[in-house]
Amino acid sequence: MPPVPNEPLNIYGLHDAGGEHLFEEADVHGWVVFNEFIGMDDADRSGVDYSAWSERGYGVIVKLQLGFNPDGTLPAVDNHLKFARRCGRFVKVSRGCSHWVIGNEFNNWVARPGADARARISLLKDVKDPAQVQAVLRALPERFDALHPDGTATNLATIGEAMHPDRYVACFRQCREAIHQADPDALVITGAVTPWNTHTRYAGNESGDWITYFSDILNRLGPQGCDGIALHAFTVTDDPADVTADAWIPERSPRRRSGFRAYRDFMRGIPYHMRQLPVYIVEADQFQSWSPRQNGWVQAVYREINGWNEGPGHQQIRCAALFRWAASPGGRWQLSASAAVLADTAAALNQHYAWDPQKAPLLNPEQPDASASLSPGNVIRTIGDINLRAVPGFVGSPPDAIVTKLPSGQQCLIVDGPEQVDRLIWWRVTVTMSDRTQVDGWLAQAGVDAQPFIARVSGAPDLAAPFDPVPIPDTDAMAPGTYFLVQRPTELRRTPGTRAKEADDLLGTVPTGTPGLVHEGPLYVEDSIWWRVRAAWPEGSDSTGWLREETDRNKRNLQIIAVPGTPAIPEPRFAVGDTVWVWRNALLRRLPGTSNQAIDDIVMQLAPGMSLTVEGGPRMEDRLVWWQVVTHPAVEPVLRGWVSDMTSTGYDLLQDSAPNLPGRDRQALQPGDSIWVIAASPMRRTPGLDGDAGYDVLGEVSRNTLCTVLGHPQGVGGIAWWLLAVATDEQDRMWGWVAQSAPDGTPQMGTNPLPEVSPPVPRRAPSARERRTFANGDRVMNIQSDVLRMRRTPGQVGKPDSDIIGRAPSRSTLLVNGGPEIRDNLRWWWTDMVIPPSNQPSGWVTEGSQSGLRLLAYDFLADHIDIATPFPGRFPMSQGWGTNPQFYSRFTYGGVPMRGHNGLDFALPVGTPLLATDAGKITRTDFGVGGFGKFVLMEHDWGESVYAHMSEFSVSVGQTVGRGATLGLSGNTGASTGPHLHFGIRILPYRRPDGWGGFCNPAQFMSQDIFRNRPVAMEPSPPGLESDSNILP
Repeated sequence: MPPVPNEPLNIYGLHDAGGEHLFEEADVHGWVVFNEFIGMDDADRSGVDYSAWSERGYGVIVKLQLGFNPDGTLPAVDNHLKFARRCGRFVKVSRGCSHWVIGNEFNNWVARPGADARARISLLKDVKDPAQVQAVLRALPERFDALHPDGTATNLATIGEAMHPDRYVACFRQCREAIHQADPDALVITGAVTPWNTHTRYAGNESGDWITYFSDILNRLGPQGCDGIALHAFTVTDDPADVTADAWIPERSPRRRSGFRAYRDFMRGIPYHMRQLPVYIVEADQFQSWSPRQNGWVQAVYREINGWNEGPGHQQIRCAALFRWAASPGGRWQLSASAAVLADTAAALNQHYAWDPQKAPLLNPEQPDASASLSPGNVIRTIGDINLRAVPGFVGSPPDAIVTKLPSGQQCLIVDGPEQVDRLIWWRVTVTMSDRTQVDGWLAQAGVDAQPFIARVSGAPDLAAPFDPVPIPDTDAMAPGTYFLVQRPTELRRTPGTRAKEADDLLGTVPTGTPGLVHEGPLYVEDSIWWRVRAAWPEGSDSTGWLREETDRNKRNLQIIAVPGTPAIPEPRFAVGDTVWVWRNALLRRLPGTSNQAIDDIVMQLAPGMSLTVEGGPRMEDRLVWWQVVTHPAVEPVLRGWVSDMTSTGYDLLQDSAPNLPGRDRQALQPGDSIWVIAASPMRRTPGLDGDAGYDVLGEVSRNTLCTVLGHPQGVGGIAWWLLAVATDEQDRMWGWVAQSAPDGTPQMGTNPLPEVSPPVPRRAPSARERRTFANGDRVMNIQSDVLRMRRTPGQVGKPDSDIIGRAPSRSTLLVNGGPEIRDNLRWWWTDMVIPPSNQPSGWVTEGSQSGLRLLAYDFLADHIDIATPFPGRFPMSQGWGTNPQFYSRFTYGGVPMRGHNGLDFALPVGTPLLATDAGKITRTDFGVGGFGKFVLMEHDWGESVYAHMSEFSVSVGQTVGRGATLGLSGNTGASTGPHLHFGIRILPYRRPDGWGGFCNPAQFMSQDIFRNRPVAMEPSPPGLESDSNILP
């Protein structure tokens, strides 16, 4: 984030005015921090003029607080709005400040509203001056109770109104909204949390950990919910060594630093998606009092902050303000009275340290299988063999720095980190080895080439860390790949453990005698051993989840068995790195196995003669041996996936030599060769014309398109089909099966393109659903309520008004006669208006707007687009269309970053019935990992609709349902930030890589009654990271 106006680049600062001459003598533009107790009187219209500092180039930061103890730094819940209005009025009449901090050290009990310190501390009973009370409270040892625990923190829960994260966030949001109404350009900054303070405890943070509290606030606010972050940083002594020492609080879980570098714990507690925000240390001092000696403490502080800012990928700290210049009661922290501190400060200023506005923070390290940052407590697995090191870093490290080499797939528990050393991110982990021994060390998250070394285990719980190593009991050789029988009815769960789980975590109870196969494990959770398994239900279906090995009374739930004729892992036929050939038609899958897979699990059909390279395996799934393979690098696009080496009937699918394919001599086309598609032709997932067009047709290959051959032809329906790859107009690549000729025998491929003067080649006209774009001759309608501008040239950005040559009224019909052209990331068509008759000239029109409104649709579909309410009753909207663009730009559809939220969210209680918004067919009932959770995808005459974050399905794939039919129940599954429904629609034709995933704003086709309820705020929920193994709906 670049600097804002009047924001200096130097990191030096003072709390209170008066020391500016130090900056001027060193030719430094620094920061001045002010503290304002503004109350919440509705009649108070006062403010402060700070322009005397801002106009001289100083950065001005103002901390806004309600009052002194016992009023609280922020008010009680009932007065949040009143205080917010006062903040807005104060900002509106004040001048010279654009940085406003809300509250101060509100996790400390003395800052709570209603926490009367005079009633608790006898020496304060007769003290009248509120500032004197404040000075005493600042010096209390219990302010930093984690450094010298005496048990008093547990008795503070009922004193005053504790500022739990939800309460602070609610107050902050109202203050920020009021301030932005007064000054839209203002930066509203979160208040500083007291380090080493455990006074505020709540569900999920029973220990009162200050970093967890800090992170919980930021996660609730999100990257669009605040404009900056304030911190406090102290040392308990005046020793400069305490500034740079990595001293840790003993017996503290998780580990926390006890010196000035506690600020690093805060910096690492900032969620990755908020690391572009500016950070300001608004108080830095020595807890006891300023030292009378010039010992270099101030120089050490600024050298430390500068060193942090220079670290690779570090979020920049823009200010470190020394506390304080002005006199305070007792003079304890008045640095202006200490000649030694002033000299130390002058020496530090001469270094001219500055933050770097060009440095980009590390917003999201490479993390396959995860949609959120890694953190202590996560369970991870290794990707490939990787060295476990005694310390982070590898440059110049001795050979004995390697503790051991962990094999691929080894599960570990993160207990500390991250650290950035040698330009890599490192995590400290603990590992249970195969011999049950426990080892600790550091793992790099990714290599210098950004290839990931570790990934979060999907479905694994986050565990408290660090923890005392717990030896896992002998499991009688139970391991991934072994088969078992269930000995007694046992719960199958989505994640290991039973405590504090959502209702949908329980997948069902597996009956006695059920066979199954172990996939992963063991994990030791809640004093029990858990295995991730695939179990076969009595009715014949399969489910994957976690089973507990023993009951609470140590009775075995699972018994290892031998399956006749099916070894757990047969003798491998291939090895990693081998080249293998496809001998029969085979399916390349995203995941090994055929049972219980998603509809999009099939990547492509592999043709005989294709060569592959083995990257992983073998894996035993569904009594078949599976290998992870990659297609030949000379053939684009390069595809990865899993394929079994033989059929269930024993025929080879893969061999280590090329097949002898009859009728193919050396002159025949081979994978990697080029061929021309000379007639516009549908490209399909599978060869043949019998597949469901809505799913099977990937798109259309235009006339005279040069393609790359991926595999040998297949004969289906009397037509030869070729597996081809083609570059699309979205700068992407599409691959699939294309017919060599039309059903009537007309050629559709050739070694050379057809001359442009050739007449159109006859072809079967694809339906509207088969096509992913309009075509010449189509009749389309302006379906918006406004006119549609017709232009001389495609595009709209930077165009003069003279470029507009006509306007198509709402509901007018246009004839497509040219296009498409991609301009301004929109698709443009040359059209003639036919209804109503018009003398207006032809012109270019766009099928959609930059904001995601749909403007054009097929004229025969336009009257059918009528979207019903997807639930009974009335519920408020929690997130509208197109909101939070910065948050959603981290996610992609078809490789293109999203422009914003691509649907409508409604705050539905869990269990609310979800209704079909129109008649149609169910095409997917699936679970989006790290995104939509349980979702239903429907196909309608006019397009598609999606219903996400469900708790329960009432329909199945292939089922046809009417308008208003119950699809299931709403929920809070996936990467949801609260119970709600995500609803979206696509209108034919659509294209996924348009920045919206092909979705358009449903609101323009829905009854406006649904939007009359006052919206409620909810954090944005990620749609998930799209990858080869996770295609978003």
